[in-house]
Amino acid sequence: MFTKHQQHKNIFSCYTKFAMELSTTPDTYVPKMDTESKTYMDQYVFNFENGIVCPCTPMKTFYRRDSFHTHWKSARHRKWLAYLNENAHNYYRETQEQQTTIKTQQQLLTEMETQLKQKDVIIHYLESQLRLSSSLDMTGLD
Repeated sequence: MFTKHQQHKNIFSCYTKFAMELSTTPDTYVPKMDTESKTYMDQYVFNFENGIVCPCTPMKTFYRRDSFHTHWKSARHRKWLAYLNENAHNYYRETQEQQTTIKTQQQLLTEMETQLKQKDVIIHYLESQLRLSSSLDMTGLD
């Protein structure tokens, strides 16, 4: 039989393990853009604590620097980097379009919030008028 202290320790240990499993999502690798040549190139990764997932092989998580650097030399990874570089202009255009979309959506949200606040004021006013009318009707019955 466990003592109270051992039970609490076991529960805490299970909770800690569960919480760590939830919080250890691997990071997604992002190559850097060389500003002079306007091409994507591999960049050094410092933290492998949670693992690194490369978009060219999304089902594999790398937990060691040497295996990840070996991965950089693979045909699949080099082909992925070449694809990024071939489509760099398209990614820039897409980013610009997405920024425009975000601004439009932010404006719409602001407008909708304003409309909602106005409708709340109207509802509050109508409810107060209804209460006033009801109280007048009840006082008229006396």
